[in-house]
Amino acid sequence: MAAAAVCDVLFRRIPNLLVVAVAGLYVVDVVVARGASWHPGDLVVAGGVLGLGFAAFAAGALGGGDAKLLAALSLWMGWPAVVPFTLITAVLGGAIALGIVVWRALGAVGVTAAQRHPVTTVPYGVAVAGAAVLVLEWPDVVSVMG
Repeated sequence: MAAAAVCDVLFRRIPNLLVVAVAGLYVVDVVVARGASWHPGDLVVAGGVLGLGFAAFAAGALGGGDAKLLAALSLWMGWPAVVPFTLITAVLGGAIALGIVVWRALGAVGVTAAQRHPVTTVPYGVAVAGAAVLVLEWPDVVSVMG
């Protein structure tokens, strides 16, 4: 997750290789750790998130890498954890966007003029990665929200 967040901050791009790795590790987890026991609904959830993500991408509201990362991580979440995952992602994304606005409004103290130049995108991969860590590492977050 850290690699996706860093790539998104630095380059506003999440490499497909990272997304494929996240999805591939889900398959490894199913085969090795879960003894090939998985819920087919995980694929349905991930497919739905991918469809909604691509719709958001088409509308210009989300990057393509963000949409793919959301879908790959949704495999790990499954139902019903995908609901708090997406809600937390939205809240973190909003907080990051607000932080960027405030940072720019304060004149981006200590940075060069080139760094102050307005960037029209938000590194949403940071929000996606942060939400994934919260939901996967602290499942109590899901139970509080559910």
